[in-house]
Amino acid sequence: MKKLIAVVFATLLTSFAGSAWAAFTSVQKKAQSARATTVGTSTVAFSIALKNTSDQGGADQTGDLTWSSINPANTAWAISDRCLVLTSTINILTGGGVQVYTDNLNPLTGYPKFMDLTPAISTDSNSNPGGLVLATGTASSYTVPLAWSIKSSSLPVTTNVNLPTTNIAAADPNTGLTGAVAGNRYQWLYMQDRNTPSMPDSNTTAFGNGLDYSRLIDLRGIHYASANADLSPAFGGGLGYHKSYVYFESNFQTALPNVNYATNIWLEAFTE
Repeated sequence: MKKLIAVVFATLLTSFAGSAWAAFTSVQKKAQSARATTVGTSTVAFSIALKNTSDQGGADQTGDLTWSSINPANTAWAISDRCLVLTSTINILTGGGVQVYTDNLNPLTGYPKFMDLTPAISTDSNSNPGGLVLATGTASSYTVPLAWSIKSSSLPVTTNVNLPTTNIAAADPNTGLTGAVAGNRYQWLYMQDRNTPSMPDSNTTAFGNGLDYSRLIDLRGIHYASANADLSPAFGGGLGYHKSYVYFESNFQTALPNVNYATNIWLEAFTE
C-alpha cells in the first residue's frame, strides 16, 4: 500500500512540472487600437445646499448659517447649526477650483460693513475684516473670527473633542488638540476676507484670488488640513464630480451678549 501511494505522488509531481512550470513562448501577437472622443465644455462649476448639521441628509434649508443660544461667557469656538453641501465639477486639466472668503467691505444689503479702527496702519489685527461683524448698525469695527473645514462625507457634529475622527468638533485652529480626534485643530482653516491684509505679527498672509489657503477644492483634491498646499484626492475631491461637506465655526470669547453678528460667505469657482 505504501508503494502505491508513492507512485501516485510522483506521477502528480511530473504532471504539474509539465504544465504550470513550462516555459512561455509567444508565437504571435497583434495590437488593436482604441479611441474615444468626448464632447462638452471644460469648466469648473458648483452648487450648494444648506443643511442642518443635526440632519445632514435631510431637507434643504433656507436663510443663514446660524449659531443659536450662544453665551459668550462660556462659549469659545462653536460649530454652526448648519453646514453646506458642496457639489462640484472640475473637468479642466489646466487648473481651477472653488475658493471661499468673506467680503465685509462690500456686504449685501442688510448685512454690516467692516470699518477699520486704524486705517493708517493696515498690518495690525484691527485691520482684518474677516469673520462675523457686529450687526448693531450698518457698520462696525468689531468682529469674531470664523474658520471652515471641508470633508468628503458628512460627519456628526459633537462637543466631545476626544471622540474619533468619524465625528467633527470645534477647535482653536492655532492651539487646539492634535492627533486622531474630532477636535483636531489642523482640520480648521481661518476664513479670510477679500481684503485681509498681510499681518506678519499674527502670521497672516494677505488674501489673493486663487491662493492655496482659501481653496476648498481643486484638481489636487479637498483642502483636508491647514497648510497652504494640504489638498489631496486621498481625502476626496480632485478631477471630476464630487460632493463635499463644509462646516463653519466661530470664536465667541470676545463677543458681546444679546447682539447679532453677521457676514456673507462667498464661494467662487475659478479657472487658471
